[in-house]
Amino acid sequence: MSDTSPKGALYAALAAAREKCKPAEKGSKNDELFWSRVARGDGDYACWLWLGARVHNGYGHLRRSGVDWYAHRYAFFLERGPEAIPAGLDLCHRCDVRHCVNPGHLFVGTRLDNMRDAKRKGRIRSGDRHGLRLHPERVARGERQHCARLSENDVREIRRLAAEGAVQRALAKRFGVSRGAVRGVLSGQNWRHVS
Repeated sequence: MSDTSPKGALYAALAAAREKCKPAEKGSKNDELFWSRVARGDGDYACWLWLGARVHNGYGHLRRSGVDWYAHRYAFFLERGPEAIPAGLDLCHRCDVRHCVNPGHLFVGTRLDNMRDAKRKGRIRSGDRHGLRLHPERVARGERQHCARLSENDVREIRRLAAEGAVQRALAKRFGVSRGAVRGVLSGQNWRHVS
């Protein structure tokens, strides 16, 4: 039975595209071109660094037959074959170097495995180490939010009028926002930084 969900369709389309542009046999021109862009470190456990293009998140990137590949996935594909990375699974780095393409540093796992591995190694900041907690001034709140329809004074006025018995529907109409926006202000879900 085939997966008809959008995600299943996406995985099927990716598998078909990658099947169409399988890497050539070992020792081919494409294979040699790929590995010529890799700096192999000294020693058995050293990283093999991708020298070609990288995307914004630091992973190596290449295009083959119109299909975009992360370099580490392509290297793993070359070394282990087309069945090495089942659809829907991640290819995780043991070394945590995003542009490393050493197949010995890579393992197949679920997204949850990848996230747990990253958290265990301290690569995911959470709690008091999270960026929003370390630098709250960087978060656009209230009027600094580009789509804000209310000002801080409006929020104070909504809260004052509600305390005096004004109905949410009337407040929403008066300030030109939805009842949900007024409810968010009154419940403290939104604009909680305004006292």
